[in-house]
Amino acid sequence: YFENSWTNLKYMNSLIIFSDLNDEHVLRVIKHLPDNAIVYHFTFENIISQGYHITLDNNGDFIIKIGTTVFKENQFPHFTIWLRKPNLSFYYSLSNQQHENDYLNDECKAFLKTICLVFSKAKWFNSYENISKAKGRIHQLQAALRLGMKVPKTLLTNIIADIDESFDSKHKLVMKRLGNNKINLPEGVSIFASLFSLTDTDPFLFQRGVNYLQEYIDAVIEVRVTIVGDEVFACSFEKDFTNPTIIDYRNQLNVKNYLAVELPEELKNALRLLTNTYHLNYNTADLLKDKDGNYYFLEMNANGEYIWIEDLTDFPISKSIASKIMEL
Repeated sequence: YFENSWTNLKYMNSLIIFSDLNDEHVLRVIKHLPDNAIVYHFTFENIISQGYHITLDNNGDFIIKIGTTVFKENQFPHFTIWLRKPNLSFYYSLSNQQHENDYLNDECKAFLKTICLVFSKAKWFNSYENISKAKGRIHQLQAALRLGMKVPKTLLTNIIADIDESFDSKHKLVMKRLGNNKINLPEGVSIFASLFSLTDTDPFLFQRGVNYLQEYIDAVIEVRVTIVGDEVFACSFEKDFTNPTIIDYRNQLNVKNYLAVELPEELKNALRLLTNTYHLNYNTADLLKDKDGNYYFLEMNANGEYIWIEDLTDFPISKSIASKIMEL
């Protein structure tokens, strides 16, 4: 059953979920859990509203009280925890002073990390530490390359002369974001990647900025891959050739011509190994396929969304996540 309060806590088959209250990913997974599973779905809003208390006993073990429920550290191994995408933004605008909101922002992130570290002895679907380690885009490329995957030639620099020395002048370049937080523009699109032109670039800003450049891959299709344990689900999208400025399917507001695809077994194994490299049970990855049939790894997201892929393809991703959680 679905429990929204911290009462009648049972140990066996107990799952604690940290996310938004109406997170569709969580609601679908819950439907596939066995009838005897006990699910505690919490947002950080209701942790704050119910009241929390974290301290140490005389033996140095954590005692956590949330609402009326008390956790002791020796109970933690009985629980499985799924850190989906808890929303902390409710805290960020409580004040009309920007410096105070910045302070709250930083404290909220530290609070999330603290909660996760306190529960470190629990069984995690994807732990906070491993999700954090998996965010490094340059390191993702390194790991993928060492596992035999192709990756675009990449350069992180603020030295203009490095561009000509590192890239063939005949090839187009892409400027990508090194960060992970989503940034939306007023016209409704998000900043993921854009074509880069040195002639249109302000040298002053380039030399004082963070510039993450990649060789442009002339792709025929883009592929979104979802990995759950050993299962690999791949969905392809035809490139929008009508608008050459769109180089990321996530900025195609009406994605069409999608297709469930079977990746080469060698590539699927490499993606499994990449996921295991970061000790993850769940992962998503973006690939490009060129006209010669070569697949290029672009990036991965250990907490990537999948509902839209499930809706397009009828892949049983939620069911697979539920099964994997119960195996832990």
